[in-house]
Amino acid sequence: MFVIIYIVILGALFITMKSIEADKIDLVGLHAVNLIKVYDESEKINLYLDLASKHARDNALKTLAENIGYNDASTCEKTQKTLVEQDQYIILNTCPVLNTEEEFKAQLKKELESFLKKYGSSYFETNYAKLNIKRVEKSYNELYTDSVKNLDINIEDSESSLMIAFSGLNLPIEGAEQSFITLKPKTKIQRRRPWRQ
Repeated sequence: MFVIIYIVILGALFITMKSIEADKIDLVGLHAVNLIKVYDESEKINLYLDLASKHARDNALKTLAENIGYNDASTCEKTQKTLVEQDQYIILNTCPVLNTEEEFKAQLKKELESFLKKYGSSYFETNYAKLNIKRVEKSYNELYTDSVKNLDINIEDSESSLMIAFSGLNLPIEGAEQSFITLKPKTKIQRRRPWRQ
């Protein structure tokens, strides 16, 4: 009797352990791969912000050169377009006192925000269905894209350059919802005058 009960208990324990093990599928290295993918995405974001800052600087300088030193949102009046003359010119008498540094910062911030709105993540999500793992998750591609599009921009003066600091960015790691990589991107751009290019 004792042997039969002992065999039944061992059989029940074996079946329970097998069912628990079947529910808990953990592929070797999947968490490490997901961590590497998020790190790669953070490097892509840093590179994008660095290049966007340089292009925004060049666009801001062109706009200031076209508007005699004022940004697009200035209160200066412009001449009307005609059939013969399609260009608009700024009427200097209608402009406030020119502060080139503030005008440049305002235009740079506007240009940089337009680049942030164009960002699209290239994150390659894990195909859990192909691995026979049932997992319903949000799209990390959209999550990372929206995070970059909603960054705040802070422009600080430095001696010969400008320091552009972005607000903090938390990138959650796929498959480990409680973990994330925190990114605080900063970039430095040189001030270039349009006449010295």
